[in-house]
Amino acid sequence: IPHNRAMLLEGADESRELVWKVEPYKKWNTVSFSIPNAHLSYATAHTLTIPDLQDAILLDGKLPFWLWTALVRSYATAPAIAIRYPQRGNVVIQSSAGWPAIGTLLPFEFES
Repeated sequence: IPHNRAMLLEGADESRELVWKVEPYKKWNTVSFSIPNAHLSYATAHTLTIPDLQDAILLDGKLPFWLWTALVRSYATAPAIAIRYPQRGNVVIQSSAGWPAIGTLLPFEFES
């Protein structure tokens, strides 16, 4: 998924099929994604854009599994990536710096 080079706090890809909101917190950015039409075609995924972020990223939203995979691959150069896991906390799934360790649960309070 190509990155939208402009740092937007709220935005969408050109087709408005994928909408996002960025909430910076210290060295992390929480990115909440949503699909306004409740359906996103895998065939059009190559047309989507996402915000360009340099810090660690916490991903949130109700998305298809294939899109989660694409987002994590697109943000692979981020220092760390965590996903919101409502039952437990925020789970670190990728860390290029070795900290926080993969599998670390970040508390929900971490976001505010």
